Amino acid sequence: MTLIVALVCKDGIVMASDGQVTLQSSGGPVRQSAIKIKRFGKSILWSGSGRVAFIQRIEKALDSLPSKSKQSSIEKLRQEIIDIIYELRRKALTRSIALYGGEEGKEKASYADTLFCGFEKGKPKIIHVTADAEDEDIEEFGYAASGIGDTFAYTLLRGKDVKSLSCEEGKVLAYKVIRESIDVGAFGLGEPIDIWVIGEIKVKGKKVIKICRVPEENIAAIHDVYISLKQAEEEIFKKLKI
Repeated sequence: MTLIVALVCKDGIVMASDGQVTLQSSGGPVRQSAIKIKRFGKSILWSGSGRVAFIQRIEKALDSLPSKSKQSSIEKLRQEIIDIIYELRRKALTRSIALYGGEEGKEKASYADTLFCGFEKGKPKIIHVTADAEDEDIEEFGYAASGIGDTFAYTLLRGKDVKSLSCEEGKVLAYKVIRESIDVGAFGLGEPIDIWVIGEIKVKGKKVIKICRVPEENIAAIHDVYISLKQAEEEIFKKLKI
């Protein structure tokens, strides 16, 4: 299982996920740690929730695209991404229906719900592509979530003015959402928590997109800030007089 969170901050995009996958074996489900946020080309991050095998097929299909496509912006790649997921989903449905029959086949067919993040004309952009290759722009809301626990994530993010946050602040918020989802006990979620940032920097007077994965030691520092926030919240509640 997976939980992915993407935040549109004032200076870039923060993308975070839990770090556990559940694999099927003859003896039952097996837990493994995994990096779920993936880099495509020089300027795009993406991740998917759903069947591991299906996500792997998406990754292979994206990697097989021409080098020119890999240099494109997220908006220019949008239709190619949708076409890839649509075709993979169609094949998965056809195969599953052939194996199990109509309704059962539809229910058992492999799928992935995906988020793609990047910059388009200097503006951060999040595209949500559903299991059935329906796409929608998310960045106007300031955030997006996908996977088990996404309802809990949306509850934690609701009302937050994410766009006013810096990426440094966004990293703490993203960590808080994933951490609390794990702590509440959403099935299949687990550590380590992975955080990435997409931003723009100036190189010789020209804006260049930069993608960074937050190092493990920085995650530990973010955890300390998160603990301080929790303690501050507890103190506030203790002082309330109703």
